[in-house]
Amino acid sequence: MYKFFALILLFVTNEAMACSCKKAEPSEYFAQATNINYGRVIGLEILIDDNGNEFQKVSVVNPETLIGEKTTVVFSRLDDGSCRGNSYMLGYHYVIFTTEDNWTTGVCGGTEVILPKISFFQDYLNKLREISPNKAIKPDS
Repeated sequence: MYKFFALILLFVTNEAMACSCKKAEPSEYFAQATNINYGRVIGLEILIDDNGNEFQKVSVVNPETLIGEKTTVVFSRLDDGSCRGNSYMLGYHYVIFTTEDNWTTGVCGGTEVILPKISFFQDYLNKLREISPNKAIKPDS
């Protein structure tokens, strides 16, 4: 009987610690954005700040700026289940939402990997492009 309660407690604790957020419409993310860039991750580096916290320095080839400033380097806390960071994969394309100081907005802030053969991700990118004031900006690489 004690094992059963311990097992339930374990699942409840894990669920409480896991990051979960309600997915918003692209227009909602866009309205709250400072910078949105779309590009391919070409470099990942793990750094440690003065307090011993690990974070990622993400280098991006940015063919498209949807709003704000063009950015080729962003910073992200590591995705530790707390909704404060993102996990990036080398070679993948992302729509990256960042703050004015180029920190990603976290997993609940709109940043998404854009997989080319999955229509959901392509639709997401296309909706952001539709509402972007930067329609004339084209890839420069």
